[in-house]
Amino acid sequence: MFRNYIVNMKFHSISAASYPDAALQSEYKSAKQTGTVRVGDTVLFFRSGLMTCYVPYQDVAGCFRRVYQVPVKMCCGRGEIEYEHLVIRDAEKEIADIPLPGKTAAQELIGMLKEKMPDADFRSPRERGEESAAPGQAQAAGEGA
Repeated sequence: MFRNYIVNMKFHSISAASYPDAALQSEYKSAKQTGTVRVGDTVLFFRSGLMTCYVPYQDVAGCFRRVYQVPVKMCCGRGEIEYEHLVIRDAEKEIADIPLPGKTAAQELIGMLKEKMPDADFRSPRERGEESAAPGQAQAAGEGA
């Protein structure tokens, strides 16, 4: 039933560059998957709602992990759940905030991206000396986190 779903897929670029769907389909098939993200040879694929989006590595100035700490009420009291996200930015702004399944997947993905984009900046806004999200909302995870 779903054998040919990649043949009919439409890919949406989140940067100025765009590639033909035929070239993206073959790269999508061979890309390594980590959660909702696929690491291809020339582009990074990810799901955003019902769309499959991509961004070419040449358009990425940097990326980093962002950890959202969400307070929850549990049976034994209160606690916090951490949600890992991969934030991709171009030279001007953040262009994608992609949820990931966990800390291990996030660290593995950052490692794969460092191989694909050796010149990219993998520091968080805090490490770069910029302002980050409001306190309590999100925490940018550094290299050792």
